Amino acid sequence: MRVSLYEKTIPASHASKLGAACAALLALAAGCAIQTQPRGLRPQAKPVENKPASFTFAVIGDTRPGRLVIPKDNASPSADYLKNIDAINRAEPDFTILVGDMVRGYNTRQGNLLERQWHEFDKTVARYDAPLYMVMGNHDVWDKHSYETYKKRYGAPYYSFDHKGTHFISLSSEIPGQMNRITGKQLEWLAKDLEKAKGAAHKFLFIHKPLWVDGTDYSGQGAWMKEIQPLLLKYKVDAVFAGHEHYYEPFNVQGIPCFITGGGGAELDAWPKLGGFFHFLKVSVPLKGKAKIEVVKDGKEYPSNIILKGFRRMVAGVKQSLDNGGTWILNPKKGTRVEFQFNNTFKETMQLCLEWKNGPSGNPVERIIAPQRCDVFLEPKRVKNIVFFASPITNPGDIPKLEWKLYEQGELIVKGEMSPPVARQGEFQTMKRKTKKTILKMNERARVVGGRGNWTGPKDCSANIQVVKGETGLLIVADVKDDVLAANAKRDDLNDHVEFFFDMRPETQRGKGRYDKGVFRVVATPFFATAKKDEFYFQPARAEIQGTMFRSNPIPGGYRVELFIPYDGLGKQHLQAGKAFNFDFGINDNDENGQRPSFMMWSGDKRNRWSTARFGRLRETK
Repeated sequence: MRVSLYEKTIPASHASKLGAACAALLALAAGCAIQTQPRGLRPQAKPVENKPASFTFAVIGDTRPGRLVIPKDNASPSADYLKNIDAINRAEPDFTILVGDMVRGYNTRQGNLLERQWHEFDKTVARYDAPLYMVMGNHDVWDKHSYETYKKRYGAPYYSFDHKGTHFISLSSEIPGQMNRITGKQLEWLAKDLEKAKGAAHKFLFIHKPLWVDGTDYSGQGAWMKEIQPLLLKYKVDAVFAGHEHYYEPFNVQGIPCFITGGGGAELDAWPKLGGFFHFLKVSVPLKGKAKIEVVKDGKEYPSNIILKGFRRMVAGVKQSLDNGGTWILNPKKGTRVEFQFNNTFKETMQLCLEWKNGPSGNPVERIIAPQRCDVFLEPKRVKNIVFFASPITNPGDIPKLEWKLYEQGELIVKGEMSPPVARQGEFQTMKRKTKKTILKMNERARVVGGRGNWTGPKDCSANIQVVKGETGLLIVADVKDDVLAANAKRDDLNDHVEFFFDMRPETQRGKGRYDKGVFRVVATPFFATAKKDEFYFQPARAEIQGTMFRSNPIPGGYRVELFIPYDGLGKQHLQAGKAFNFDFGINDNDENGQRPSFMMWSGDKRNRWSTARFGRLRETK
């Protein structure tokens, strides 16, 4: 067995410098007897010869103690993880690869909690009969301290090894400063390692986060497809395995089988029909031909297509349509047209049932919306709109909840309940016209969408906002009340700052879906938080508008911020503001009391950072 860490193949004489985990691997290669238990690795029963031969190995992911474990410092493994270990031992693989999230992690500085969690992990993996290879996950490494702890205990963050003529590569998506990307030295190492191993009969790659998946919260898909996928295709990698998501799902990425296997023992994130079951993968590698990959759950083996490719994506699309569509506008005079659009990308006809239930206020739903229930059959590859009509409403508590169920061939696949998106309505002024001064007020507890328990009232954090359509551009002026000005943290999310949200698309597109051309936000840090220098940036960066200006000034009890965006830039990259557009304003307030910062939003909530459904609606003052 050859073990390669970073760019080097390391001789056994240097093993002591690499930690107990590496020493264990090298000792196995030399056929030496190991007297002590290596951290995270079990010694093989017999010395391994690296001659081409058929064999099996297991893959398991996300085995950490779940969030339901009480108390928080309890690092004991779940019963479902222990069952999986027993099943793996019965399968008698040559080894197991754990694709990350092995401990609970996060906020572990006090009481040496992280070390205690890893100590409990070592005790748990001693149950494996065969060696265990590790891939770091985001619960294992999330900052420099946890990264150094992991390296000290278990060695290199990425490595490769050979076994019976097959090459194995473990990458890290969690290196601080490079999270969610395979880049820099790791990318260079990967290219060299694949070149060295091009003669191997089979090649398998392992990583924690499935960076090939589009539309993920970790946004690594573009770089993966541009930089990593060509290498995998060039060197004919057999399969890729990841975890992170707590379910099972197979993919075919340009002909390469890829798998999410995150049902090792942590809490599940999906219904059983959508891969939400505890499991591991058994991979049978033949001397020649393709490897056979099976899903093992409840001690039984199933084919890898137990979950149909693309089925989860279709269901996720239904959920996204519910979350991003059907926005309710708080308006005392005019009712709301609540509309959802569904796209059945699956090959079977799906039945969707939508039913409205009474909202928090208890106001009868039949007085608020019609129809109250709707059953829709979605034929394959078809798009269908579902429309409801709501009465004028000013109290968000009157807005009913939406219960939804999705059926396939009469069988319930998944169901859920959601509170539909809600948007406030306001006005903006036109500088040329003599109109009344319009103010968007943000001074109620209901507008605190994060760290609500730390908000003590309008003097703690609140704002009055003006949006003015000038001769050459848009001007937003906000007077922010803030009793403590925080400026010492290195991260924006821990310092006081403000956020401006814009959706300048045509009316038929505004408020629907994720960020697209015409949608952007501006994150701005006032003078006191940046060494007396105003700073701002656009997200996404490609949306940046030349000529944008931001400034801030102190006022009694807080500060004033002003943002100017020229029409020239809006006209070139977006759509120039007409008589209406969608807008929101947020404040991050850190009182430097050791508590989580409060976050206030005029209309929406933190989902504004990826969805436009909750942006407020602004119309020109009459």
